[in-house]
Amino acid sequence: MAAPGPLEGTRSLEGTTALVTGGGGGIGLSVALRLAADGANVLICGRTASRLDDAVKQIQAAAAPGAEVRAVIIGDQRRLGCANVSPNRVAADVV
Repeated sequence: MAAPGPLEGTRSLEGTTALVTGGGGGIGLSVALRLAADGANVLICGRTASRLDDAVKQIQAAAAPGAEVRAVIIGDQRRLGCANVSPNRVAADVV
């Protein structure tokens, strides 16, 4: 997937952080690519480590200079200190 260019009339998202669920593919990946290209730091989460690894590489390639990209695998809640949350709530408890 080609890195998206800046959209006319958009503002920089530098200094903001976005959490994108389902960021390993489909709409979630597309949203993460756009946010990173506009300068946001992006945290994606999903269930499949290999998909998230591939997505992080794609997003980093599209990201504006200085934007950080990270991934959280749903199921890593214990490592993150969120042992008693459901996957639907991990975003609220991690951020």
